[in-house]
Amino acid sequence: MERPAYPCKKGNESASQDDFIKDIHKYCDRWCKRCRLSSLCRYYSLGVDQKGMDSEDPRNLTDYYNGTILLNKAMAVEMLTDRPVAKGDVQEPKEHFQDPLIVHARRISLEIHQWFQAFPDGKGDKRIKQLRQLSAGKKRCMDALESICYYPFLMVVKLEKAVISSKNKFNHSDTYANSKGSAKTALIAIDKTVEAMAVIIKEHPVHEDMILDFMIKLSKIVSKTEKRFPDSMNFIRPGLDE
Repeated sequence: MERPAYPCKKGNESASQDDFIKDIHKYCDRWCKRCRLSSLCRYYSLGVDQKGMDSEDPRNLTDYYNGTILLNKAMAVEMLTDRPVAKGDVQEPKEHFQDPLIVHARRISLEIHQWFQAFPDGKGDKRIKQLRQLSAGKKRCMDALESICYYPFLMVVKLEKAVISSKNKFNHSDTYANSKGSAKTALIAIDKTVEAMAVIIKEHPVHEDMILDFMIKLSKIVSKTEKRFPDSMNFIRPGLDE
């Protein structure tokens, strides 16, 4: 089902305390360098660049998928709780991470990561590096590769937060906002992943079959998420959808 677009207003060069948009960081895609509203984000004003990308391996996803649910735990807890986390101040993953929706999303995200990080010839460069070399000078394609390396990870983290929030029995209004808003952010992450994959298919059609398979699998996550969190796409994210 086609969902509405997500407009983004342009922020000012600088913002006073009164100009900050409350809770905007809770429902953004955590990609500060691409955000036109960073000047209106209190989190960003504190020097918290949420993504901090690495040119070779955004978020160091190899570690993320190397046998643990969230190896980069400090960053993950920060994204789940919307608060900065001191180094070493991290809780181990709990039972809610075994929720069927999360398990399914994590498995697909892992498959995408492993395919892009694989060595196609058994040696030499990883597939992601080969694609970057073939895409050199093509900004749209390079941006698409960055998105594919990042958004499937964000999808999992935001679905985890949506599930956790939906089980919070103590604050109904906050639960609604966190579960619906986080689910919407996860769906947007999937949309951006699929859009990026379409760009890669166009530029590198030799990989069409495999990437189409990923797109089909992601569409199943969309269906499950929309069923689990109905009307989540109608949630108005502060600043982002207003």
